[in-house]
Amino acid sequence: MIKVTVGMNLVRRPAKEVDESTTTLCSVLDEAGIDYARQTVHLNGDTVTADMLDKTFAANGIYEDCFLASVTKADSAC
Repeated sequence: MIKVTVGMNLVRRPAKEVDESTTTLCSVLDEAGIDYARQTVHLNGDTVTADMLDKTFAANGIYEDCFLASVTKADSAC
């Protein structure tokens, strides 16, 4: 079991314990209510690609507590 802290630009959810060998990244994001389709997702600072979302934390090489963040990238008004 690992603890995953899920957050967005200004919001951080409490850490949640998950089984790294059976839980996927997208299932954690879905449960937290985060729309990852329109935002850039980072796992411990590394960009998460589309093929990584449906893999378990273990398949992505995560075996310790981690931070999963969804960041909104806004275009400038210029």
